[in-house]
Amino acid sequence: LSGCAGVTHRRSGEVRWHKEFEAKEDLCINYRRDYFNNYAFRIPESLPLGPHQLKLTVFDELSSKMVSQSINFVVR
Repeated sequence: LSGCAGVTHRRSGEVRWHKEFEAKEDLCINYRRDYFNNYAFRIPESLPLGPHQLKLTVFDELSSKMVSQSINFVVR
């Protein structure tokens, strides 16, 4: 699995921050039914005030499937 996280300004759509997460090798001889991976990151303190959106994307390189989820937040 590999992935990325990004912050955009909700009104303008301008990308304010982006981070790529490298793929990690999965060494398992059995077929997996689920998988957990932990990615740590900090949203920069330099983000300007206002409404933003955090979007997380995960890409499964074996199946070529991708999933994304977003959440809105406001910097005050």
